[in-house]
Amino acid sequence: MKRRTPCNLQLNMDAFAVLAFLLDKRERLLLRLLCKSHMEDPYIFMTNEEALRLSIFNCHEQVACARIEAGADVNKAYNNRFTPLTMSAKRGLQQVTLKLIEAGAVVDKAGPGGITALMFAIFRDREQVVCALINAKANLDVKDDRGDTAFMIAARNGHQKIALALIQAGASIRI
Repeated sequence: MKRRTPCNLQLNMDAFAVLAFLLDKRERLLLRLLCKSHMEDPYIFMTNEEALRLSIFNCHEQVACARIEAGADVNKAYNNRFTPLTMSAKRGLQQVTLKLIEAGAVVDKAGPGGITALMFAIFRDREQVVCALINAKANLDVKDDRGDTAFMIAARNGHQKIALALIQAGASIRI
C-alpha cells in the first residue's frame, strides 16, 4: 500500500478567488464565511484550551478573550506547568488577565519554579497586570522555589513603582 504524504496546503487570497470562481453562489457564500472566521480566529479547529494557550502565547488578546467567554478551562496547566494566567501575566496581556480573573482563574497558582502570575508580571515590569493581580487579592508574600517574594523580585529588578504598590497593598518587606 502506497503511503500518502500529508498535504500542507496554505491557501492565500488569490487561491480563494480562483476557487470562488469555480463554485456556485451558495458554495461561495460558505467559502467566504469559512475564510472570514479563519481570519478572525486562526485557532478555529482547536479545542478551547489549546486555542486559549496559543492565542495567549502569540498575544492574540481578542481570540483569547473569546475563548475564555466560550468556556475554556482557565485553570488548566499545560505540560510546562504554565496556566493561562501565568502566561498572560508574563506576556503583559492586561485584558486577558482581567478576563481570566473574572472567569475564576486561581490567582496564586504557581508555575515553573514556584513562580506565580504576580511574580511573572513583576519580573517583566508589567505594571498594569501587577495592579490587576493585586486588586484580585493575589497573595503578596508567597515565596517561589528560591525563597523570593514578589517584593524581593521587584526590588532586585529595580521596579520601584511596583515595589511601592506592593508595600501599599500590604506586602512584607522582610528580605
